[in-house]
Order: sequence, then C-alpha cells, then structure tokens
Amino acid sequence: GVCLRTLLGHTDLVFSVCVSADGKYLYSGSADKTVGVWDLKENSRAGILCCGRLFRKDGALVRRMKGHT
Repeated sequence: GVCLRTLLGHTDLVFSVCVSADGKYLYSGSADKTVGVWDLKENSRAGILCCGRLFRKDGALVRRMKGHT
C-alpha cells in the first residue's frame, strides 16, 4: 500500500484504528494509554481520550466517561 497521510500525536505504538461511520473521524488506540480522535478533513487531531476524560485539541475538557476503571 501507499501512505496517504501521517497523523502525529501518540507517544507510543498504535495498535488499532477505526473510521467513523460518516467518514469524518479516525480513532486510534495506542500503547501510550490514549485514544486519539482525528479530523480527516482537516488532517489534524480533534481530541484525545485519556484517563476516562475526552479533551478537545485545545485541552478543554469535553466529557468525563464512566464505566472503566
């Protein structure tokens, strides 16, 4: 295959990726214990899920997640 784009942001290996049903976002799970949220139109990180909290790229808290420990 051919590399179409490189998204920078994780600090460790990426083990999984998933594209949203509408094709707008890509989600990546990493050994750095975060899930990256990527805006495919803008080719940039839209947010990050870490420690049960979802943050926008500017660092603002969007939502606290419940259920995982």
